[in-house]
Order: sequence, then C-alpha cells, then structure tokens
Amino acid sequence: MAGLGGLHVCRHLVSATTRWGRLGLTLVFVLAGLLAKAQVSLRLALDADGQTYNVYMRSAVSYSGRSALMSTAQVTLVVPHGLGAERFGVADLTSPIPGMIWRQGDRVDAPAENPERDYLFFSFINNSSPTVLFDIKAGQDILLFRFKRTGPCSTPAQLINNKLDEFRTPNSKGINTGNSVSILGAGGNVYSGNVGGLPTVQIRTSADSACGNQPLDLYADLPPATPAVVYKYQWFADDQPISVQLDVPTFSYVFPNQVKGYQARIRVKVTATGTAACDNQLITNTRFVYVKASPNAQLLYTGENCTPLPVTLRAQSVSKASYQWVRDNQAVPTANLQSFTATANGVYSVNVTVNGCTAPSSTVRLMDVSKAERTLVSIGRVPPLVAGQPVKLNPQITNASSFTWSPADELSSAEVADPVATPQTTTSYTLTVRSDLGCMASDTVTLTVVPALFIPGVFTPNNDGVNDTWLIQNIRYHQPCRLQVVNRWGNTVYEASPYQEPWNAAPNGEPVESGLYQYVLTTPYISYSGSIQIIR
Repeated sequence: MAGLGGLHVCRHLVSATTRWGRLGLTLVFVLAGLLAKAQVSLRLALDADGQTYNVYMRSAVSYSGRSALMSTAQVTLVVPHGLGAERFGVADLTSPIPGMIWRQGDRVDAPAENPERDYLFFSFINNSSPTVLFDIKAGQDILLFRFKRTGPCSTPAQLINNKLDEFRTPNSKGINTGNSVSILGAGGNVYSGNVGGLPTVQIRTSADSACGNQPLDLYADLPPATPAVVYKYQWFADDQPISVQLDVPTFSYVFPNQVKGYQARIRVKVTATGTAACDNQLITNTRFVYVKASPNAQLLYTGENCTPLPVTLRAQSVSKASYQWVRDNQAVPTANLQSFTATANGVYSVNVTVNGCTAPSSTVRLMDVSKAERTLVSIGRVPPLVAGQPVKLNPQITNASSFTWSPADELSSAEVADPVATPQTTTSYTLTVRSDLGCMASDTVTLTVVPALFIPGVFTPNNDGVNDTWLIQNIRYHQPCRLQVVNRWGNTVYEASPYQEPWNAAPNGEPVESGLYQYVLTTPYISYSGSIQIIR
C-alpha cells in the first residue's frame, strides 16, 4: 500500500514537471523529502496499575483536515505465552478518539519461530459513517487505544518489530504480522518503527558457515544492561537446547556432522531479570547457519606400534580431498599425498580437507625397534569354568614391564601378569602390556562360565510327589557327566554315565534302604564327592 501510494503521487508530479519545467521538478524533490519525513512510530506504555496498556502514535509530520484521515492500521503485540489462567488476555478494549473502534482479531499462540510468545492482532478500518477524522500534530503522542490485561504479568508485552521479530512476515502461518499505519495525506503506510520497548539481540558467529564436528563461536550482541538488570543467555540448535543458562553472551558449539551439508537454526534466549515480574524481559532471536559436511578422516594402519621403520601409512581415499600428514602435532612439510612413509619415531595422524572443512584422523604411535625388541602378548584359550571356580591366567609375554587387565572385576590383581580370576558369569578380559621403551601390545581372552551345581544332601523317595528324586540343579550344563553311588560297605548301588535323569533311589525297580550313601559325580570341569541321605 505504502509503495503504491507513493508511486501514484510521484506519477502526477512527474507529469507536472512536463508542464512547469524546473519549478515542477523542484516541487517533486520537495514533496519527496516531505514523504520521506512523514514517518509514524508507535509506543506501548503500561499504566501504574500494572494492568492497563496504552498504544500511542507519534508522527514526524503534521496533518489536518482530510489529509489527516487514517484509513487503516494494524498493531501487533508480542506477549508472554501462557495457558489457562496464565494466558495473556484482553479486556475493555477502547479508544478515546470519537468513533474509532479497534478490534482484536485472531491470535497466534506459541508459533514455531517463537514458542515462548503469543501474538495479538489489533486492527482499525476507517469505514464508518461519518469517517473518523482527527488532526495529527508533529511530535505529539496520540492515544489510539487501551485495554486491560487478564492473567498474570510474567514478562513485558511489546510491539512487534517488523524487521527483527522471529515471527515476522513471511512466517510458518503465512500471515501478515507487521504493524502498519496508513494516512491519506502521506499516500499510504507510513509506519516506521517503535519508540522504546525491549532491547533487541543480534546473533553473530565466528564464521559465515560451520563445519560438522568442529566448533563455531556464537555471540549474542545486546545493549549494555543497567545495574538493576542481569542478562542470562541460553542457546538452542534446531529447537533443542545446546547450553544451560549462561552468564556470558558467548558460546562455542560443535555441530553434528552429516553426509551432506544442511541448514541449522540457531536461537538465543536472553532473560533479563529486573526488580518486578513485569520488569523481567525475555529477548530472543534466530539465525540460520549452513553446516558443511566434514570428511571422514581415517588412517589405515593395522601393524604394530613398535616395529622396524620405515613404515608406510595410508589415508582412506576421499573424493576431492587434500591431505596433510602430521607428526607430533606438527605438519610434516610437503607430506600432502594420500600415503606417507614414516621414517622416525613419533605420533602420526592425517588431516583431510574437503570444501574448507578439515577433519583429523585418529593417531598412531610408531617406534623403531628391532624384531628382538618387539613387545608381544598372547593369553591363549582357557577351558570353560564353573561359576566361582578360580583359574590362574598365564599369558605368554615378551619384552614388557607393566601389565593392566580390564575389567578388574573378580581378579586377584589387575596389575600383575598372571592374576587369578574367579568370574561368576562369562567375562572377556583384555591384558595390555607396556615395555620400558613405551611399546604396547594387548590380547583378549573370554572366560566362558557355566552355572554352579546345587547338590542336595537328602531326598525322600516315598512317592508323595515332593522331593521324590535326587534333583541336582544345573546338571544339564555339566554334560557329559558320570554318577556313582555306593552304600556304607562300598558296594555300588547306582551308576549312570551320562547322568541326566534324577535318581529315584530304586535301581532296576528295587528301592534301596533308607540310610546314608556316598557319591562321586564326575563332570568335564570338576569332580564332586560327598554323602546323600535317603529317607523313606
């Protein structure tokens, strides 16, 4: 509207120049200057009662008569988001200007761009009869309308900033959210901004774009706070918090790496704490950052760390990449190929760069030793164990002076070469050994553990359905096993190999007498012997 109205006026003035020559051209520039100064600002003020809000208009140019006619206006308030009794509501919406009727239209609560805020829309259309007409004096505040707030005041309400608000047009709702004031004498919309209101926060970054898996510094720029106000900062990426509330306006964030580049939405939420509830300010802003994909840098080396040098190292091939080999945190001059020959002791890695993003590989430590000086370790296989059964680990070790077992659970010591292990469940142990030269080697062994047996000392084979057989728990894990039972004179009364079914104390269908018997149970892991009491 403002652009079309100004164009219409200028067309007539250009036409006038063709008739009046230089005088007409002078009039064009004079009137153009007046239009540039014909700016109207808005101001929101809260009365001392803490509930009544007033919206004022101030013009930089005076208008009278028909030229002062305000044809349409829209005012958008940004208020704290709330639900139920906490919702910011509007009551007693009135205007002191005769005949002027402001209407509250639909509202938008917690839009995706600014979920901590609700947006209230007020509009005026000068279509009544007679039309609403009042003189506008330059520099004078004119109260357009007022209303009372329902609900508590958690943070201040404010007029929308057409240029900086996160929910500004265009937005996710596809609606016009901006303030506007159209005056007939100015040729259209002459709204220029707001007077007072909350400070604005701007987001700066240490670079125009970011690289995945690499830090980017974020800065929140605000006007200096007064002594009575304290700023707290919290940062978000794609609507997820990436920081706690901070006392400083700077934060360094490492963006996740993806196969392809992507746009990340960075948002800062600044809380300005004042002396009263309505003094507490919530200031937010959003910026999009393009995150470039960082390459996958891999150093391909499966050899030993302590080995005769030279050794050839190779980086995994990456399309359109450049390479820089690094030794002891220092770039190796002219080492820019995919492969590199290491001739000296050191810690090596390779930096891979694609599209301005550099990723370091893992490191490998190389030490030049003869074959006789190599550090070696081999644990070997350990047969399955019964839970709680101790076993001594006897690795074969060459050229090592320190030893570390992991995990240390159920070991007699985690820092000796040959500890005793008593695992209760199947456990994998890794032994890492180190030589005096700093060479390391490791090996892993898995101790397979079977559940321990529970052998009852008595059973009652009287056919009452309770404890009629000698039930040895977990016997199925100890197969094949052999059981022999003898009486007090040493005569065998029962024998089974493999022993699988619980004994009923009736070999060949003939029940044995009550009494005390001896048994020998031989399993692949342990041989057990003891006595069993039979009670009929």
